Amino acid sequence: MVGAAETLILPSQITVNNIEETRDMMAGWLNDAENQLRCLGSGVETIDATGLQLMIAFNKEAARKNREFVIVSPSPVLRDVLVYSGVDKILAMGR
Repeated sequence: MVGAAETLILPSQITVNNIEETRDMMAGWLNDAENQLRCLGSGVETIDATGLQLMIAFNKEAARKNREFVIVSPSPVLRDVLVYSGVDKILAMGR
């Protein structure tokens, strides 16, 4: 779901079970948004390796289009997974 100021609200689960829906939502948003792309991650309760791969691929595609991708207000679960996996080194997180 897209909110104000080009902020995409991430679903509560980003897993293999809903990856196609999440990918399609994010891809449409990437095509419509300009400059900084913000994903609100406060509601993420579950993310698996497939979800991490999607975040990495989305970050690469945003960079290819000269756009900045930022995960805003990541939930504790999302923050922990990003940090423990080392993905926080390539994905920007904000408050």
